[in-house]
Amino acid sequence: MFRRRARLTAGIAAALVVAGLSLAPASASAAGGLTATFTKSSDWGTGYEATYRITNAGTVATTSWTLEFDLPAAARVTSLWEGTFTQTGTHVTVHNAAWNGAIAPGASVAPGFDVAYTGTFVAPANCLINGGSCAGGSAPPPPTDTSPPTVPAGLRSTGTTSASVSLAWTASTDNVGVTGYDVFRNGTLATTVAGTSATVAGLTASTAYSFAVAARDAAGNSSARSAAVSVTTAAGGTPPPPPPPGGARKVGYFAQWGIYGRNFTLHTLDAQAMAGKLSTINYAFENVGSDGKCFEVNLAGQGDAFADYQKTFDAASSVSGVADTFSQPLKGNFNQLRELKAKYPNLTVQLSIGGWTYSKFFSDAALTAASRQALVSSCIDMFLKGNLPFVQGDPSGGPGSAAGIFDGIDIDWEWPGSEGNVGNVIRPQDKQNFTLLMAEFRRQLDAYGATVGKHFSLSAFLPADPAKIAAGSRCRRSSTRWTGRPCRATTSTARGRPRPCTRPTCSRWPTTPRR
Repeated sequence: MFRRRARLTAGIAAALVVAGLSLAPASASAAGGLTATFTKSSDWGTGYEATYRITNAGTVATTSWTLEFDLPAAARVTSLWEGTFTQTGTHVTVHNAAWNGAIAPGASVAPGFDVAYTGTFVAPANCLINGGSCAGGSAPPPPTDTSPPTVPAGLRSTGTTSASVSLAWTASTDNVGVTGYDVFRNGTLATTVAGTSATVAGLTASTAYSFAVAARDAAGNSSARSAAVSVTTAAGGTPPPPPPPGGARKVGYFAQWGIYGRNFTLHTLDAQAMAGKLSTINYAFENVGSDGKCFEVNLAGQGDAFADYQKTFDAASSVSGVADTFSQPLKGNFNQLRELKAKYPNLTVQLSIGGWTYSKFFSDAALTAASRQALVSSCIDMFLKGNLPFVQGDPSGGPGSAAGIFDGIDIDWEWPGSEGNVGNVIRPQDKQNFTLLMAEFRRQLDAYGATVGKHFSLSAFLPADPAKIAAGSRCRRSSTRWTGRPCRATTSTARGRPRPCTRPTCSRWPTTPRR
């Protein structure tokens, strides 16, 4: 899970400053007599906790303070105490809280914060306190690089589908170096990439779109936009039929949190030659909120938007071999899934909702026709249409940012009508409501699919315990495909495992990971 550290009281924070590793020496007098010293108190490999101790070395009490510093491109502040903060790109600005703006001569305050990062630890740079250098003296001069990159040339379409357009162009040049390209669709930013090609998804079939590209450098200078190119998406056609009777699928669950302690990424899946052997990946898991809707958040036990679409992967851990940039509209596992699908065009990806930890409110969400409609609509809007929310100031997300990644939904309600994780909501009517919920998913998936010319799959993971099956499912075995109709049992092999069977019968899928 995304690492979260508890807030420290002022006394504990001060103790950590004394015990921690100081990475910057105490500075001389700065603006208004203030100095600021950085101290990292802990590091867990993908993030760290630190403080800036602000000391008044002058003879007059301050009334307020503003701290500024720059983080590396792959780092961001995830929480801060003893102040308020904003982060724009890599630049962080911290203002005093209501109670600690006044610092008496010889006194100090220590705002603390957590930072998430990728790769190796790099300390913050360009520290300013009230406009002066934290190390003493006046503020450093502004960047001298004001030259933008050249305008990208040769913008062209390299392929289309009914829902996407692939583009390529000739690289720009810059006096320092080009760091990325912004791709615009009908005048609006659609995606940001590091290389000279991009795929814009979430489009409508048989529709003309105008595209342009601009280059950026490390100083934030942007070139003018390229000459626009008009591209028309392919016709939608008829959604493909479901797999033929008896058709086998090779399905694997990719655990969202595996990128942390296990260091198992989608690049690992590709590098170990596993991705090409699968027909479907179930990305596990997303949560159902107390309001009965899909949502994204960075909060232990509730959600991990950081892993989903905020984490930056370096070139060595990226499927494409190209490092993410902090400001691109989509990062994290979602962007890696997009890159994996580009490499394996026949691979489909389903979003798995629920799991052991995230099944608490399924019963509430499935209770009425209105609640079922609200849940399904929210999940389709957020994950299939790709309208991801912006979370904690991170620039990734926004309308259509994750469109085209997921080809269907997998429901992992553990368990309808019977006990699962402690605290789950359970009702006797879960059995019938589960079937109604799946039917509502099928209805809305078909309706949305008709607008984009695509058939979206739907599956469910069901229990093997006979008592749980009887309490919550009309299937007698775990299901691969759900039609919204009752299904009959399959015949079993000598080892007691079900053979694949035709719809609407049930056949067993792999065991889901526990979270």
